Amino acid sequence: MNKLKELRLARKLSVKEVAKQLNISPSMVYELERGTRNPSFKLAKRICEFYNCSLDEIFLNHINTKRVGTMHTTPPEGREAG
Repeated sequence: MNKLKELRLARKLSVKEVAKQLNISPSMVYELERGTRNPSFKLAKRICEFYNCSLDEIFLNHINTKRVGTMHTTPPEGREAG
């Protein structure tokens, strides 16, 4: 489940209530919760203040929980890696 939705449900808030508090449309709340839309930095800050959480907790937590593989690159033909 998306962290934004978790926070909203934990506080027993409706999508309409969150939308009103953040001064955005309910459809924007749904899109943010589904991850089909990313907030502006200004909106992300308002969301963090509303839920009393850090940007990392809400928007970057999924990065810390996923295993990130090592990326290997091959230099273009005729060039050495450097």
